[in-house]
Amino acid sequence: KQQGFHISLWQYTYFTSKNELWKEMVAKGYHVRNEGGQLPFEDATLDLSNPEAVRWYQDKLRDLLKLGVGAIKVDFGEGAPLNGQYKSGLSGWYEHNLYPLRYNKAVAEVTKEVTGEDVIWARSAWAGSQRYPLHWGGDAENTDSAMAAELRGGLSFGLSGFTYWSHDVGGFVKKAPRDLYRRWMAWGVLTSHTRAHGAPPREPWEYDSALTEDFRRALDLRYS
Repeated sequence: KQQGFHISLWQYTYFTSKNELWKEMVAKGYHVRNEGGQLPFEDATLDLSNPEAVRWYQDKLRDLLKLGVGAIKVDFGEGAPLNGQYKSGLSGWYEHNLYPLRYNKAVAEVTKEVTGEDVIWARSAWAGSQRYPLHWGGDAENTDSAMAAELRGGLSFGLSGFTYWSHDVGGFVKKAPRDLYRRWMAWGVLTSHTRAHGAPPREPWEYDSALTEDFRRALDLRYS
């Protein structure tokens, strides 16, 4: 942090029995139950319609944020079980859509409490999530059509009231072809938050010095 870096930690609210928090979550009944009212067989989703579960979850994140973490990556959120039983008593069909909003809100609130800023890095959203920036477009493919889809999706997202949005420059799944990465970078630096992120490393210097210099020129345009 003293060197000017802001660290973001990746996590999500799905637990398997290998997770050290599994037993605690199950013992407290903080998970979404299946349609039979039981614990799902392979993994469990944290029930964010349960205020006690939200506080428990925020306590875990608070400890990390106090270590100096700058933001939490609020990954997934779109997989809340449609046939699940929730503490709210609402149907899974309703909670499935509401889940990302609850998720964004829980993380943004505890982040602001500790850091003074309510910045998160979220994948899923629902009406109202614009209050808890920011969101990115998920795991895009490394193709021209995927690049175009990210741009269309981002524009639609912005027109829906979301001021801040991002995407994985070059796509996520594989290392992007050089020309595609260069084209994607050119407009990627003009979105509110720019991220060069993917399964294999994809920072500009992973390609060559010429592309790194192109990236510098693009950033000069962004901040000019």
